[in-house]
Amino acid sequence: MTMNTKKNNSGFSMIEVIISLLVGSILVMTFITLVIQSKKIESTNKDAFRAELYLRETIEAAKDLEQSDWDEITGCASICHPEISTDAWTVVDGEETIDSTFTRSFSVYPVQRNQLSFPNEIVESGGIEDPNTKKVVASIEWDANGAIRTLTLETYIYK
Repeated sequence: MTMNTKKNNSGFSMIEVIISLLVGSILVMTFITLVIQSKKIESTNKDAFRAELYLRETIEAAKDLEQSDWDEITGCASICHPEISTDAWTVVDGEETIDSTFTRSFSVYPVQRNQLSFPNEIVESGGIEDPNTKKVVASIEWDANGAIRTLTLETYIYK
């Protein structure tokens, strides 16, 4: 009787080892997958953060030009981008590619108001064009793991 019990116990031990190896393998594969996914997410978030910084820089350049050189910012015919030239922002026609990853630009649009006296709310159409107010729309694009992502910010500038 003791021999039969020993045989049955060794069979159970082998099954326990196989099950333990299987569970261990599943845990290791899950951990590796988790690490790979977290690296992808980290990279995506890093690019999105950088894109937002570049976009905010564009808006800040427009705000700076609003105060320092109104004609420079309003001279943007269609699509422009900001550049620093001799310690000051300038406007250059066309889009700008940054780090061979990001493409940023901005456009300046006329603004219409419901009337030029108080209260003079901005309206999309049907108003009177305000020559002292412009709408700046900045955008940036980049490739995020095969998908093109775009961020856009808008602001108004005043003379």
